[in-house]
Amino acid sequence: MDNSFPDYLTWFGLKEPPFRLSPDLEYYYPSKSHRQVLEVLKYGINRGEGFMVLSGHAGTGKTLLLRLLMKEMPPEKRTAFIVMPSVSPRGLLLLLLEELGIKTGNNNPELALLLKTFQECLLKLANRGEKLLIIIDEAQDLPLETVEQLRLLSNIETNKEKLVQILLVGQPELKNLLSDPRLCQLTQRIVINETLMPLSFEEMKDYINFRLTKAGRGDLKFDDKFLEHLYSHSKGLPRLINRAMDRALLMAAASRSSGLQKNHLEAAASTLPEPGSVTKEMVNPPKAQKDIKNYIAISAISILITILLIIGLFKFDLINISCNNRSQEAPIATNKKILKEDREFNPSNFSKK
Repeated sequence: MDNSFPDYLTWFGLKEPPFRLSPDLEYYYPSKSHRQVLEVLKYGINRGEGFMVLSGHAGTGKTLLLRLLMKEMPPEKRTAFIVMPSVSPRGLLLLLLEELGIKTGNNNPELALLLKTFQECLLKLANRGEKLLIIIDEAQDLPLETVEQLRLLSNIETNKEKLVQILLVGQPELKNLLSDPRLCQLTQRIVINETLMPLSFEEMKDYINFRLTKAGRGDLKFDDKFLEHLYSHSKGLPRLINRAMDRALLMAAASRSSGLQKNHLEAAASTLPEPGSVTKEMVNPPKAQKDIKNYIAISAISILITILLIIGLFKFDLINISCNNRSQEAPIATNKKILKEDREFNPSNFSKK
């Protein structure tokens, strides 16, 4: 018996791998969230809005969406795409000028000179009827001073319009970065703030059929148990769906199966690394939120215990006061009784008799 793993493309009659991890525009699936985000961003860009933000968990398809957005960019929009944003303000300007084809030489120019060169470039674009769109991917890694530099760049304008638009794209941590009070002037300028969501269960089924059809096997069978297990594993993230499906096809081919079953997915999952904490955070509160809740609960219990102790001590004081009062009254009563008895025991009474 041949125990080697067959090529699943040949086994299932696929023209090409339907679940590659690399973003491929031919395999773009327009989910509800993807359609909405794309249309809103296109609207903001065409309107010339200054600051825009797109956030989403890793694997939701942000990079693919950006490629589609850039493909459909109006001809009057010039784009500068930055994928390594964890740089200083000076480093950011050097990257932007490089994207625009401007050489700065090797004489290590000062930040002020770089700003002047960048502004001159924007004015040249404006004279040709063009406007610059800066797209920064993985923007959650931007240093605060670099974000502030972006705000200053957005101030460059003519008497009629701004000369630069900025789209920040990143994971949910980007929202934490922008919530910093020191960036309040920038956040006040954000006019579009979109979040890319994972696929729903029904969208995941359509997504799989769409990709299999593209690759030539839209008739491939898989049971409901398989789909339920896949959604539980992937939480609707396209990247995790692709990874699990690619490996499950291999496992199904290895077992000479004509379709996909739950045991193929389980075998595939056992050979893959865990999805990671990002996926878990989508269904469980982040650790920071849990810590806050625990702190609130512990604080409430401590306050309750303190109140009970105060009430207990107050009652104890009342009991002591009451006991003291009684102890003070008792000797008086006793003394009165003794005086009475002394009067009755008067020796003179005996002498008279």
